[in-house]
Amino acid sequence: TAYEIYQCDWSSDVCSSDLNNDVAIAYSTNISGETAIKEISRSIKSLIADKPIRLLLLFFTPHYKPWILKETLGITLRTENIFGIQAPMVIFQDKAIKRGVVCCCVSLDDFHYQGIFTKKININDVEFLFKRSAMSVKGTGKFLFGTITPHINTNVYLRGVILALGRNFKIFGAGFRKKYGMKNFSILGSTIDEGAGSILASGSFTIYHKTISGFIP
Repeated sequence: TAYEIYQCDWSSDVCSSDLNNDVAIAYSTNISGETAIKEISRSIKSLIADKPIRLLLLFFTPHYKPWILKETLGITLRTENIFGIQAPMVIFQDKAIKRGVVCCCVSLDDFHYQGIFTKKININDVEFLFKRSAMSVKGTGKFLFGTITPHINTNVYLRGVILALGRNFKIFGAGFRKKYGMKNFSILGSTIDEGAGSILASGSFTIYHKTISGFIP
């Protein structure tokens, strides 16, 4: 499904995009994690109204404490379905933000996902975990979105994922080969830790992805 992203007032520290009320994106650059989430939540609520949030994708820079962000989201948007990653910077439309928080809320009725969080792993563990989780993901439009922190072996992770999922899922994700701070956090549900967080999802939509070589934002 293609959505139109409406233009925003870039002079504001808070901005949001209306994507047919099924997906809503907002960001804040407020230095307080609690205040940033409250500002984002107001924008999200104005876009999706009372629709239940199936999944909330959270991207945040190292300036914020992840447990504060998660706790505040539990109060303001009343969701535990959070999948997040800490990054050196975040991108919102045409902005590269060195300090900020970006939230993407998915409220599609036909959206199903299974979350997996792994730490120090071998290829057999990865294959077993993903095979078992994939069985509960039904429907079309299947995809995997994964995040990897530096102490996870990327090659082992990818080999295990491909052995488990084959061509049934489109696979994409993000991660870092080198540490950029004391801790590189991922969030999945109630878990906040260093490791590989992944979601297996499906729904009545199409995922398009393309590999671009030679460009590292």
